[in-house]
Amino acid sequence: MKRFIVVVCLFLCPTLMASCVTTKHIDFSSVQPVVKSKRQLLGSVVRITTISPDPLCNPKDPEKCIPPPTILSSGTLVTTPNGHKGILTVAHALTAFGPQQRVETYATLVNGTITMVRASICDFRIDVCFMFIDDTAFNDSRLSTLHLAKIAPAWGDIIWYTGDPVGIASDFNGTIFPLLKGWFGGTSTFRNPLGIRKVSMVTAPAAQGASGSGLVNDNSEVVGIVQMVHPSFPFSTLSIEYGDLVTFLISIRSLEEYRTQE
Repeated sequence: MKRFIVVVCLFLCPTLMASCVTTKHIDFSSVQPVVKSKRQLLGSVVRITTISPDPLCNPKDPEKCIPPPTILSSGTLVTTPNGHKGILTVAHALTAFGPQQRVETYATLVNGTITMVRASICDFRIDVCFMFIDDTAFNDSRLSTLHLAKIAPAWGDIIWYTGDPVGIASDFNGTIFPLLKGWFGGTSTFRNPLGIRKVSMVTAPAAQGASGSGLVNDNSEVVGIVQMVHPSFPFSTLSIEYGDLVTFLISIRSLEEYRTQE
């Protein structure tokens, strides 16, 4: 399995009509663990912005160049099994401009902090990246890092995710983050341009910008990430297979170790 180190730098209401209803007192004590778990999930949400400082030019007509677009994706703050903190996300956002195009990547956290991505460790074959950011970013109590689930999801398990599909969080000044729920549908093989790999299905919809969102179980433990929508069944999401995710995250070392190998 080949991994690539990509070192990147940062440049830096309408009126609602509702009918009145009478409700019974609800005892939230029984659901508090789930509520706490979902708040932890929200604290881990990251918006990833990838740009290229170089214009996109036509090789046959170098004079015809256009500014590159901005690529929005999502990510999740995680702690790896070896204790390294960073952002788990997809790899395809870094190659959207082409393999030779320079990119700059930065992350916006739910507390409003914009932080540079210091380096990205990626496995493009299974479309996954681990991004290193400044360690001081984790000191805010409003943020949370999620851990890898100890066991693989089983068919019928409830799976959750939240993220920034189509930049919706920025549309509402970062105060709205859709929380989606689906069910684990199993694992099979899938062919992509880099070969055949295992993928898992979750029956939850996704949209552009949601790629990289962490898929979690009821305890907000990571079991996968949103990678793409099933081409024939748009109301389902395909994810990296749990075993491949475990292998990838266990392989992550400290940033200093990677730099000594350069």
